[in-house]
Amino acid sequence: MKQIICEVCQSIDLIKQNGVIICQKCGAKYSVESAKKKIVPETNKVLDNVYAEHYKMQKARISNRNIMLIMLIAVIIGILIFVLWNSKKSPQSMQPIVNSAQKTQLNSNHKINDIVQVGNMEYRVNKIEWRESIGNEKYLYIRARANFLIIDTAVFNGDKIARMIMSFHLIDENENKYDPDYRAGIYLDGYALFMTNLNSGAGVKGYIVFDVPKNKKYRLVLNGEFGSLKQQYIELY
Repeated sequence: MKQIICEVCQSIDLIKQNGVIICQKCGAKYSVESAKKKIVPETNKVLDNVYAEHYKMQKARISNRNIMLIMLIAVIIGILIFVLWNSKKSPQSMQPIVNSAQKTQLNSNHKINDIVQVGNMEYRVNKIEWRESIGNEKYLYIRARANFLIIDTAVFNGDKIARMIMSFHLIDENENKYDPDYRAGIYLDGYALFMTNLNSGAGVKGYIVFDVPKNKKYRLVLNGEFGSLKQQYIELY
């Protein structure tokens, strides 16, 4: 069915009354003869341009999302390929910071001051300390929610390429897991071990801080280089 469109407000709600055509929306009046000149195709065709434009915008948004998703997947695949290629390329030999006779057996629970090898990384916990707060209480300090466990740790990269020290965590006797308190680490006088990159043959000494209850038996979980699933444990009790 054909429709008449009001020139003033573009409404199609027009009726014939007393020999004239009246727009019910804005009140504009047209003679029958002039109204016939304003007849247009079906209403759906009048809205076609609006719907077409909306469809194009929706299609463009969907296309952009698909492109972003494809790029993200490509980046993830690239990272996985890089990790796998590096893990095959990296030699197993290294120049350790201690004599190999000093190393403890793998796949066992290690103690404080043991030299522990995980992949091409070596770790040693020198000592631990408990505190209720860290920093200068007169100026800048932070108070523990439970207790701060400060772990004095040395790390050595025995690989032939640079490696990043991966994150640490604790587990207790019930296998509950605890993450480091990185905000507390910045209040220490020493170096906080967090995402540190070590060149081949380089070592670093620093601290790992946890905010945990004091009445539990904790083990420090040590990870190998990036991409490695190897882990070892050091008992802290």
